[in-house]
Amino acid sequence: MRIKKHSNGNTYLLTNSGYWIRNFCSSGFAANINNLTEPSDYALFLENESRNKKFILPTIDVENFDHPYCVIVSDGYKFEETHKILEQLPNEISVFSVNRSLANWKANRRIDFHIINNPYDEALADFPRHRYFPPCIASSKTNHLFIENYLRMGGMVYKYAPVQEQKYKHIDGEHVYLIDDYRNPICAAISLAYHFKVRKLLLLCCDESFKDSRPGAIELKNGLYTYPQQQVAHEIIDGHLYWLKKQEYMTIETAHCSHDSDYENAVYIKTEEIEGFFK
Repeated sequence: MRIKKHSNGNTYLLTNSGYWIRNFCSSGFAANINNLTEPSDYALFLENESRNKKFILPTIDVENFDHPYCVIVSDGYKFEETHKILEQLPNEISVFSVNRSLANWKANRRIDFHIINNPYDEALADFPRHRYFPPCIASSKTNHLFIENYLRMGGMVYKYAPVQEQKYKHIDGEHVYLIDDYRNPICAAISLAYHFKVRKLLLLCCDESFKDSRPGAIELKNGLYTYPQQQVAHEIIDGHLYWLKKQEYMTIETAHCSHDSDYENAVYIKTEEIEGFFK
């Protein structure tokens, strides 16, 4: 593990795949020193930001939310059966949905926030297939059609501003804080949980695993498969969890219940251990 202090005043962790993960729990000027965006996407980002700005969305950073116990739930392997475990948890435990978990939601349990930052039209696959529209927190670069349709169906949408990359600067104005999301909604959810004063955080079904081998896939230790780019995302998420645990102001416990590689910075727990984790 390599940690470096950058001339911009931030401290970064280097992942095995070569990405620098900022200590987002520190104060100071937020800067993403990776180049995650292809120039071909600049026009799309600008269009999304321009159209989303016309909706006059409230910004999440001016709110004062308090969510000490959080579950970030995605639509990973065995999501359909696993996410219903949330019905057994007390209401004081907050649920943040990401990716297509909201679209496929069948648990008799509220979602506190759906978090999205997909700029492409494929974001529409995250749209609820039912009439349940929990409060949504969206990056300013999120696909504008998703946000437009969410608002049209009566959903509430907050906006967050992602940390700027070196070669692309978003058009938003001043903010209380920016969100380190690395174009990954799980990273965005972790960052938001920190700002919402989290004390215990669980990642549930936050994997991109599948049962049968496919071209280009790699095998995991548990016999499932995933794609190399998902391993890169896994490392970035793990780097996020590292800084969450290393911050100085409070003790934050992290765990995961997903069919993926192990995290160095979150303990693996089984579904029957989830309720005990939050106790």
